[in-house]
Amino acid sequence: MPMAVSASREDMISNRMPFPDRPNDNYISPVLVGCVDYQFTFSPEHHQTMFAYNVCRADPKTPMGLVVKIGDDVLVSNLRLETFLFGGNGAD
Repeated sequence: MPMAVSASREDMISNRMPFPDRPNDNYISPVLVGCVDYQFTFSPEHHQTMFAYNVCRADPKTPMGLVVKIGDDVLVSNLRLETFLFGGNGAD
């Protein structure tokens, strides 16, 4: 089932990461989290595969790859997914 997720600019600013040397800049570090539920045709049991990925900038001109400045346009080709450190990428 297709699904879209969005956040308002106000939500992003209220959850930003302040940097001491740039107090007026607004950065976020997005994490994509999800779970896929599935079952095999030969079994009534359900299984889940969980995942969590950091959404990072792949642009070599950007030194802080794990953060995105709110208001910046970023091409999809300049984004990459990296395995999140905690809680994901498991299947039962």
